[in-house]
Order: sequence, then C-alpha cells, then structure tokens
Amino acid sequence: MTAISPTDLFNRMKTENFCLIDVREPSEHQEVHIANCVLIPLASFKENPGQVQHEGRAIVFICRSGRRSEDARKIFASVFSDLTAYNLTGGILAWEAAGLPVVKKNELD
Repeated sequence: MTAISPTDLFNRMKTENFCLIDVREPSEHQEVHIANCVLIPLASFKENPGQVQHEGRAIVFICRSGRRSEDARKIFASVFSDLTAYNLTGGILAWEAAGLPVVKKNELD
C-alpha cells in the first residue's frame, strides 16, 4: 500500500509511531501543518532523500493536495525500497476537510 487516507492515518497514529514529512514550501507549512511533522521542501528532498530521520518508523509524505508528496514517496521508495512510505491522500486539504487537528499560523503567534 502506498497511500493512506487522513482518517486512517489519524486513527493509526493513536497506536503507531509515524515519521511525518511535509514536502511543501516553508510559507505553506507555516500557514497550516500537522503537529510534529518535519518540513523538508520537495526541492531539498530531491537533492538528498537520505536526510529523512525516520528511526525505522513508517514514513508519511504530506503536501497540499497529494501530488508533491506522491513524487517524494516515489523517490524515497526507489532509494529505500525496504522501508515503508505512504502518501497522505488529498494532502493537508483532505486532512483539514476531515476535521482533523492542525497547527495554524495564528495559533503560533
């Protein structure tokens, strides 16, 4: 399986430890993101996919709608075929639409 829905991920996060990687740009991440995700913009990730500090955890790539994160997942899977990597279906937009918790810029001020 290469995709994970927002609801499935949220429910599994209650009992499993995931490495959440946000591949959006810093300004996008600052506006809204999932708590405890690590920001590695896609351009930086493409230069060095090995920079992901996963400690053996399954990795979930996140972006706005799921397109950039799927690119990142494919790159990661081609380099680290022995590790589990998912794309968050629909990205942060679908996560928010499902009513799941996010951190927003105005909450950080």
